[in-house]
Amino acid sequence: MITIARPYAKAIIPLIKDEKDFQSWCDFIIQSDELISYFSKKVAISKVLVGKICDGLELESSKANFLQLLHASKRLDCLPFIKKSLKELWLKANNTMYVKVITSSLLSKEHCDTLENEIKKQFGACLFTYEVDKSILGGMIVKLPHKTIDTSYINKIKNFKQLLKT
Repeated sequence: MITIARPYAKAIIPLIKDEKDFQSWCDFIIQSDELISYFSKKVAISKVLVGKICDGLELESSKANFLQLLHASKRLDCLPFIKKSLKELWLKANNTMYVKVITSSLLSKEHCDTLENEIKKQFGACLFTYEVDKSILGGMIVKLPHKTIDTSYINKIKNFKQLLKT
């Protein structure tokens, strides 16, 4: 599926001017995928329904045309893969690294800024996403393309258990 999605993502790249525009396209793909997944369980997705989704989301013409093209090509099921390919292509084109931060609770704006500044000092341009996962109990997990930094309490507990076993 990713192979099918990549050309669609490549077609979007020239339309993106900056990071805000990039995020707008990612949000559009997520919203479209959620709506299409919802409706496809209830009715067959028709050209009319795609048009109504475009109208309901008040999409600019390039996004509406893109969604209608996917429908005409019977590729609406590729939306999640298109988003993934788009992110990879955008990051590569902008020499930017994708960083995912997982914490047990929401971080304050100040904590996010401090963390982002420290990571950017070491690795350069980065695009950050944040996720809350209460199962890590505390601390954080920072996922970089080439390594994962895991300071979560659950990881410390696992390491301590391993130490006790030996």
